[in-house]
Amino acid sequence: MSAQTIAIALSLVTLALAQKCSADWLVQPGAGPVTVERSADGKDIVLDNGLIRRTFRLRPNAATSAYDNLMTGASILRGVKPEAVVQIDGRRFAIGGLRGQVEYAYLRPEWVDALTSDPNAFQFVGYETGGTKARFPWARKRYAADVPWPPRGASLQLRFRPPAGVRVGMAVTVCYSSKPVRIGEP
Repeated sequence: MSAQTIAIALSLVTLALAQKCSADWLVQPGAGPVTVERSADGKDIVLDNGLIRRTFRLRPNAATSAYDNLMTGASILRGVKPEAVVQIDGRRFAIGGLRGQVEYAYLRPEWVDALTSDPNAFQFVGYETGGTKARFPWARKRYAADVPWPPRGASLQLRFRPPAGVRVGMAVTVCYSSKPVRIGEP
């Protein structure tokens, strides 16, 4: 391959990326509202702020099955793993997640349907959506912008029950939140 051919190929790739990234979120405020929506087929729930889209497969156990940079079209996720890990009485437990992915260098969407739940992991039982919540107090100091607290946006809470043999009455909730991206907001 000649240097001229390589230069042309690189120019085409650069042009394609520039067309995908025509709007710069640092210059143009707000990509739109944050949404939390169930997919049309009911298999997934999607958290999207216009820049990043995170997709959670809900069955056979909840797990992040896609994490996409909407500015470039690139997938950020390479492998499906548990949403969290906890240790109880010296034992480690996965919170959600799916298993059976053979290749972790990349993830094909068509593989997700074949993944299975680990019976020793906490199991997904439901979710709640809503607005963002103040999880800690914040007082405006010095030159901080005059913006609402907590930032307006959307939240998603995934609820999990323990596997058989783990303390009855115990549950885990994993919380996610996202906000529209605007210059000058915390």
